[in-house]
Amino acid sequence: MQKQGVLHLASRGVKIVSVDLAGSEKELEKALFGVDVVISTIYGGSVMAEIPLINASKAAGVKRYLPCFFATVAPPKGALMLRDLVIHLRKHIVFLHMR
Repeated sequence: MQKQGVLHLASRGVKIVSVDLAGSEKELEKALFGVDVVISTIYGGSVMAEIPLINASKAAGVKRYLPCFFATVAPPKGALMLRDLVIHLRKHIVFLHMR
């Protein structure tokens, strides 16, 4: 939260919210209330932790969710597990009408 880029965005009026992904969806929802856009920067190895964050974002009224996308170029299915997980997340975002 103290990186130069984060501080620069905050100085321009961007609300920066850090959340505990181990918390409940209700706790995440409270932290995201009043936020219009979520830009996820979740570590690639924890990509499935985005599902509760996406759900909480929707419940909090977030209009747009931009997922973290740690994956290399690969065929859409079956070649790279991380890519398959990211595709699953993107489908969830579309299902919730948050793209």
